Amino acid sequence: MTLTRLRSRAGKIFGALAILVALVPTAGFGQFVIIDQQSVLPTAHGITMRGSTWYVAASFFDPGRIRTYDQDFDLLETISLDNTSDTRGLTYSFATDSFFVTDVDLDKMFEYTISGGSALLKQEWATSAGSPNAVAYDPTDATLWIAYGNGDVEHRTRAGALLDSFAFDESWTGLSVDPATNTLILLESSDTVWEVQKDGSGLTQVIFFDLTPSNGQGIFRDNSSGLLYITDITGGIIVLQDPQRGSCVYEGVDLLISQGQPFVGGVEAYYGGAEWPELKALLDGKADSVAVTPALDDLGFMLQFDSLWVDQRGTDSDPGSFLTATEQSNIQTFFQAGKRVVMFGENSNWSNWNDQILGLVGSSYSGASFDGLTSPSVNHPLATGVGEVDVVVGGLAVGGTPLFDDNFATLHGTSVLTILEVSSQSSQSWTNADNARFFSNVADWAACSEFPLFGDGFESGDVSAWSSSAP
Repeated sequence: MTLTRLRSRAGKIFGALAILVALVPTAGFGQFVIIDQQSVLPTAHGITMRGSTWYVAASFFDPGRIRTYDQDFDLLETISLDNTSDTRGLTYSFATDSFFVTDVDLDKMFEYTISGGSALLKQEWATSAGSPNAVAYDPTDATLWIAYGNGDVEHRTRAGALLDSFAFDESWTGLSVDPATNTLILLESSDTVWEVQKDGSGLTQVIFFDLTPSNGQGIFRDNSSGLLYITDITGGIIVLQDPQRGSCVYEGVDLLISQGQPFVGGVEAYYGGAEWPELKALLDGKADSVAVTPALDDLGFMLQFDSLWVDQRGTDSDPGSFLTATEQSNIQTFFQAGKRVVMFGENSNWSNWNDQILGLVGSSYSGASFDGLTSPSVNHPLATGVGEVDVVVGGLAVGGTPLFDDNFATLHGTSVLTILEVSSQSSQSWTNADNARFFSNVADWAACSEFPLFGDGFESGDVSAWSSSAP
């Protein structure tokens, strides 16, 4: 079964390829993937949306104009803006049903109402000097933010009164507001993306690779979907999504779960058990379907599913709960078919079980346990947004690709993940360190189709040339 589509607000059905862009955690940012690219030739700068219509500033290749597009970025009309010279920033104000446009030649802000294919000038006022490249409407207080090529960022009323300002060393080209995290999102001249608090603190580079084939110009966050739209000077638009900000990037898969069993004191640390309600909810919410089976002895049934999740079974004192030879063979056949498998073990009380699951992928259990905080050791989607995980007396593997400095979570090839720990994801530990984020990543990896595997970042050359013709 192949489930590889996403319906965005733009009304598109996108293909299966998701390109890894960034792996840098901040408040509200995670791993972004490019899910679409469009063309609005010949050029594009500021971008915003009113209702279901896109508005794009034409910039200096075709100054003094705004083009409108439908949800699929098909051209609707071109609108001239009186009094402007080189239009760059563009934003829509819900409070006044009007558009604000910056002009870098004149160092001015213009406000227009747009109706029936024409724009009516409402007001204009002087910005600061320094190339006012971008403007964003803030829905939290109905004010404006302006970003400049000289690195300044200003907070102003819609009438132009200065409320606050701060300066950075970057040269800003685009700006948007994320009301979900109450932060600003900034695009700079090297096409990387930054996030900053509204008081100017905490400036963090969150997408640190060159995003566009030419020069990135504008950025817009669709607050209804969480998607980011970035424009390119050649008229390209790329669309990005953070899988951590909702369900799967595309669609969920059919997930088969081999459910665990209680251990000492009746602790139910497995899918459906009393200790794992948060993780169960994530899997149920992301997967297209979830089926639970007590045994893995029917290979034909197993191969109907896209991913396999194997909870830990009994301790060394309960050998009757170990994997049978048939089950071991079936698991190997499953992941050798390229399907994903997540298997859970624990500490030295589960030594034989640990050796069983690790032996399936040519690894082994060290015999050692680990208790405490550990940090990611690789750049990988499973570690996105994770600074530390609080491990509660988990086991340590030998072999594979360790995801953390202490090898409790391990990738084996591209299809198998082992985690020798069942307490960090329990309700008691869910909010410790970045446990929730890590196991949310695990749920994505197991339950989402076409989730990126290893990636060393995104380069502009990976974006195909814009293929649409000029409108």
